[in-house]
Amino acid sequence: MRLLLLVLLPSFAFAAPIPFSWPSSGAVGVAVESENNGQLRKATHRLNLSTADGVLTVAYADFALTEFGGQTVTPEMEPMLAPVIAASRHVPSFTVGTNGQVAEMGSVEPLLRALVPILRDRQGAPPDAEPQIRQMLDTPLFRAGLRRALEDDWNAWAGAWVGIDLKPGETGEAQVQMPVPTGGALPMTIHVEHLGSPDGRADRVRLRMTTAYPPEAMPQMKALLAELSAQLGADARPQDWTLSASSVVEAVLDPLTGRPDSSRFSKEFAVSHESFGQRRRAEWKAWTFDWSATN
Repeated sequence: MRLLLLVLLPSFAFAAPIPFSWPSSGAVGVAVESENNGQLRKATHRLNLSTADGVLTVAYADFALTEFGGQTVTPEMEPMLAPVIAASRHVPSFTVGTNGQVAEMGSVEPLLRALVPILRDRQGAPPDAEPQIRQMLDTPLFRAGLRRALEDDWNAWAGAWVGIDLKPGETGEAQVQMPVPTGGALPMTIHVEHLGSPDGRADRVRLRMTTAYPPEAMPQMKALLAELSAQLGADARPQDWTLSASSVVEAVLDPLTGRPDSSRFSKEFAVSHESFGQRRRAEWKAWTFDWSATN
């Protein structure tokens, strides 16, 4: 999708497109806040950076969940939050190519080893049920969804901005195809804005990218939801639903390196039908970055 976007965006006379110049080593401190359908979370972690043969590896480390649902997380709360904490502490690493895009996802084995016993305990199943639980969890759909989540975060930090060539106040728009986990692609409209320098800081730029799905994407989206429902064993008939979806990413970054000071990603999905009315799902994540321990 990134290559298509760069080709289709208008060409503007600007001497310095946003580069990808992250450090080859070091650790980036990250503070993250998120909300998913009203459930607030705050956490911190590190991104450990290393480079081999010109390929950058990004690995998560030292995850700490500090707030959940508006409450400070205490040791007494951790057993209840075990799946959230385990999943966050074992996010797979990933590699990034010289073009600034995710290349490969690392092993999901540590994540599976952490999650399966927790799910077994929650189900009250005996220890010998773990292979079956693992088989149900470790599906191509699970892995594709996990990679997509990694790419969403990375694109909000860096990947979406590489090569953007706009002056303050200018915009660009493109029609692109987004691959989906079940195969095929969804058409979508990408709109990019250069919002100038934040708070008068000439050494930083603020960029915004809005993604919307046009009416012609709805049949493919309904087909995707039907396939996902079937794989999950759900009895849903999205062909009769009315759908809408959109997302917005905004970042403040160094235009000379493409390294973000902060970034925010939000998305909204709405579905309606006469049998259940309208249901809306919204979520957002916001990150701030500390680059002081990098080269």
